[in-house]
Amino acid sequence: MRLQGMGLLFALALAPAHAAEPAAAGTPAAKPRMVCASERSTGSHIRRRTCMTEAQQEERRKRDQEALERMKGPVQPNNASTR
Repeated sequence: MRLQGMGLLFALALAPAHAAEPAAAGTPAAKPRMVCASERSTGSHIRRRTCMTEAQQEERRKRDQEALERMKGPVQPNNASTR
């Protein structure tokens, strides 16, 4: 649970401000579906409600996963034959 909170804080710190892209002329703009979640920050028992579109949620999940992979670093092979 703590890693999830750290990922959230990390993602919010690095998240660029996204501007909404205008719809093409002549086509009605489809309203994106909003998803809300109640999240707890690291070191706090207070929950905060966060709402975003499904696309934003997926982008955030990808950024968080990439950040965790960078923090873990490269995986070293286990050389059992070197004794």
